[in-house]
Amino acid sequence: MKNKKDSLGRKKKVARIQNNFKASEKKIVKAEKRNSKNNRKVAKKQKKIERSEIKLSSRIRKIASKEKVNLNERIAAFSINKRRVRKNNFPVKLNLLNKKYMLLVIILCIIATIIAIFSINNKKHNSLISPKISRVEGYDEVLDKDNEVYGKEEGGITNKRININFDAFFLEEGANGIAKKVRGTCNRVGEQSNLYMDLSVFGGGKLKNATITINSNNFFLKTSFVKDGYVSNNYISNNTKTIKLGEIDESMQKLFIGTVCSGYYTSSSTRASAIGNDTSKYSMENSIIFAGTYEDEEGNLIDFEKEIPFIVDWFGEVDCNITPKQQSISSSNLEDSINGEEFNLEFTVTTEESKNQLIMSEANLSGIIPELNGYKPTKVEITGNGVEYTYDEKTGEFIAKKVATLDDNGIVISNAYNIETDYYTKLIRSNKFNFKVTYP
Repeated sequence: MKNKKDSLGRKKKVARIQNNFKASEKKIVKAEKRNSKNNRKVAKKQKKIERSEIKLSSRIRKIASKEKVNLNERIAAFSINKRRVRKNNFPVKLNLLNKKYMLLVIILCIIATIIAIFSINNKKHNSLISPKISRVEGYDEVLDKDNEVYGKEEGGITNKRININFDAFFLEEGANGIAKKVRGTCNRVGEQSNLYMDLSVFGGGKLKNATITINSNNFFLKTSFVKDGYVSNNYISNNTKTIKLGEIDESMQKLFIGTVCSGYYTSSSTRASAIGNDTSKYSMENSIIFAGTYEDEEGNLIDFEKEIPFIVDWFGEVDCNITPKQQSISSSNLEDSINGEEFNLEFTVTTEESKNQLIMSEANLSGIIPELNGYKPTKVEITGNGVEYTYDEKTGEFIAKKVATLDDNGIVISNAYNIETDYYTKLIRSNKFNFKVTYP
């Protein structure tokens, strides 16, 4: 009995120890959780402290920077005031704020304009009819019998009707919104239109040695004609001048379509290469000549030649900008501008034209030179390559310009711009106007 009692006592003790151990483990887990929470709180507080330190450091640097700038300006003002003495020996205080931003005032008073050939500004065009439609209304319309071809009889007289029809025309929309066949096309420089050449052979006979010649005086004709039973060769070109046809001995009809362009559209610098520097090429007569030999059913050979005239017109816009939009002179540079009793202000204004659609006739720059501390400039000079200028001392108004020079045939021999920068997708034509303004 005694052994049994001892055994039960030991088991109870072991059980109590195990329970106490488990309870201790739970307490340890809870304590660890509390420590983890406390560590996170501490970490958050440390981050807040670090952010506060960064903000405080930034504020200190800003305050120090401002104090340094103010100190430099005060030193500069003191240095300049020591040197600026007028004839009456009274010191004249320079307003650094006015000096620093005077150039900005000048720039805001400057207006740049570009005068170009055949410029049409859509923003100022109030008509309900577009400039293109207005021009199209003046072209001759194509009539039904205009496609007839006549051969040359003995003596060179062209009066024998042969079994061939040929015509060249454009399809343009009129003021009524209906497309019609006309002898002309009008487009913005850099855009295009289709030239249609309609050929048909009928009623027997053969067409031999036929050639289509494109007399393109102010445009390039882009074609993609592949050799077939009618065309003798491949004509895949951005500037096709001639199309030779094969021998055609059957009734047929074929419509050739070419694209009229103002230049090569692969780059902004060649967009108007068909016009070049010739001011007359914005509106010019061109022609298509269709010539060859026709063999009738009896074997008679009849030469023929038909010329079809038409007009190609180009128009465009100009886009003028001034760069930079604002300029400033800092207080640290003011001493360099003082020469004895004079204050010299030098700056450069650049005008830019970026449309590259029209030939520039003039580049004009106008504006007003303001007073400085109540004093007008004693001298204003504007220089540049080929720059002409006028300056009115009373009003402060100036006009500076660069003008193009033309020969007797209307071809530009000296451009209205000095710098040409090709950015591939955009060609910038610019001028630099160098100003030197002297104040007492």
